[in-house]
Amino acid sequence: DFIIVFLSDFNSVPESGPIEYIKRGRVSTEHNEFKHIGYKDCLLKMLSHSKNDQEFTHTFNMASAYSPELMPYTNYTFDFKGIIDYIFYPKNTMKPLGILGPISEEWLKEGKIIGCPHPHIPSDHFSLLVEMGLTLDNNNAVTSSSVSSLVHQPPPSLLGFNRHRSGPQKNEF
Repeated sequence: DFIIVFLSDFNSVPESGPIEYIKRGRVSTEHNEFKHIGYKDCLLKMLSHSKNDQEFTHTFNMASAYSPELMPYTNYTFDFKGIIDYIFYPKNTMKPLGILGPISEEWLKEGKIIGCPHPHIPSDHFSLLVEMGLTLDNNNAVTSSSVSSLVHQPPPSLLGFNRHRSGPQKNEF
């Protein structure tokens, strides 16, 4: 058995074809971003799990660790502020235990920061960090006793969140 985690600067906004493909497990070959490029005959089609030539599919059942509600942008420049960086995980076998939240809107406004890089933020991309845990249930193939002991006794949170309370705790920097 194996677990796939995708994390990257995809340079794609949430409503784009590549992100729809990863999140939903399918995307139309006629998606606006694919119409004129000839993807129907490319590697994506060869890897597709569908006989339907009107869509590309995969069976990984992925979810995004971050949502626009949690982090409204991962890229913050003078002329673009949006989500283009992602951490996708298999939602049947993993779950987020702790997530690094966004940079404070108040701090950005008070500092009159209209884009990055900035002396205090050296990249135009904000860091994404997720502490993940394996989930085990009767429907899962993850059954190793060594993995099971790690899941039932997780290490202390790397992110300063307390898993036993509801919601993330505020961190002061």
